[in-house]
Amino acid sequence: MICLLLAASAMSCSDSEPGAAASPDISKSPTTEVESPPNLAETSTTVQLQDGALCDGSDLDLSSAQFAFVGTVTRVQPGPTRSVRWVTFAVEGWYTNDWGAHIKIYMPGFDVAPGDRLAVAGDATQASIYGVTGPSGIAEACVAVDSPPGDQLVAWEAQFGDLIEPGRDIPVGEPDPQALAAIDAAEQAWQAAEPRSYSYLLSRWDRAGTPCYYSTQRVIVIDDELADVSPLSDKAFPCSISDLGDPLADAFNRARQLAGAEYFSVDSDLQNGLIFTFSASDRTADASASIRGFSESTDPTIIGWDAVSDATAAARRRWAQTPTTRTNRIQTGVGEGDSHDLRTVETDGVVAEVTDRGEPVDPADLQQPWAPYTVEGVFDLIDYYADQGQVAAVFDEDTGVPLALHFDPIINGIDDELTVNVQVDWEG
Repeated sequence: MICLLLAASAMSCSDSEPGAAASPDISKSPTTEVESPPNLAETSTTVQLQDGALCDGSDLDLSSAQFAFVGTVTRVQPGPTRSVRWVTFAVEGWYTNDWGAHIKIYMPGFDVAPGDRLAVAGDATQASIYGVTGPSGIAEACVAVDSPPGDQLVAWEAQFGDLIEPGRDIPVGEPDPQALAAIDAAEQAWQAAEPRSYSYLLSRWDRAGTPCYYSTQRVIVIDDELADVSPLSDKAFPCSISDLGDPLADAFNRARQLAGAEYFSVDSDLQNGLIFTFSASDRTADASASIRGFSESTDPTIIGWDAVSDATAAARRRWAQTPTTRTNRIQTGVGEGDSHDLRTVETDGVVAEVTDRGEPVDPADLQQPWAPYTVEGVFDLIDYYADQGQVAAVFDEDTGVPLALHFDPIINGIDDELTVNVQVDWEG
């Protein structure tokens, strides 16, 4: 049984950016992390808080809890009970997603002390709240737990199931044989291709920690050795290349570890540039990897509008010298919006045929400049986005073809990024 003491959904927030969250640093003093306290009388929509409210198990309602765990209090921020109070726990087990072995929870109004063994539930926060970053939450309910527990946790287990140990990072369920077969097939297809010099785009997120992976990076391999890693932003790569290890082997191996997750998907299509992708999620693990945009190009990645603008001008001059009878393949994708896989046949510079995923299409129906079907149109797209947000580009150093582009016109915006990949065939 639980006491609902604070309904703070208006105060909770979430951050969907992958890879940003980490276990809170409990070594920092909470008094140095806290900003101005909220007005609890204004934010509470249920029972008025009373000084010294106990975790006595009254008014049980766990149906809307976004986090729940059992743990022992290790530190309580000094101050009156009704003030901003952060309580640090050593976690024994999680009913919801595993946030690690230590957690800091916002608990104004609760009368708790170091050594208390409690079950706690409430609203999750994935972004900074009052100076505390990483996974955290606002307590709505708690109950004291005996050791060993009596019947205090019956309702919790009925709502959530069994506790899971913190830091497990591997699903409880057995790996799905079909998922394992798909992973093996993708790895075998890659090994059979036997590329030695190539590039690809890498995105990876893992709740267990990915210190050398964030956002999207272009990886260049020359003669089977990692040669360059460039985030498609203006940020520097946070590790040395040697720290990156083998991203492909890591992705295949991690996918196998997580193939027993409650939600698991895997895909590969090397012919269309997708080397491997997987996504896994359940209470113990949350991870994904996308290795796409495979190309035999090892041309350098150019970052930032000043450098890209200069490179575009030079690439246009090289492109103007190439033969005008050719077939272009231009793939575009934007956030959650439309994507295209356009093939355009040009004869002496005149467009003769355009298809999208094999189906004939009228170029007039393609919204410009966001769905370019010629290389000239890709250059126009670069002009359109000039000086907006962030950009990364790869140009063929011989022909000037804009092989790969990544636009992020609104930094920290949602679903505004546009990617473009270009291939040109002059042999028919």
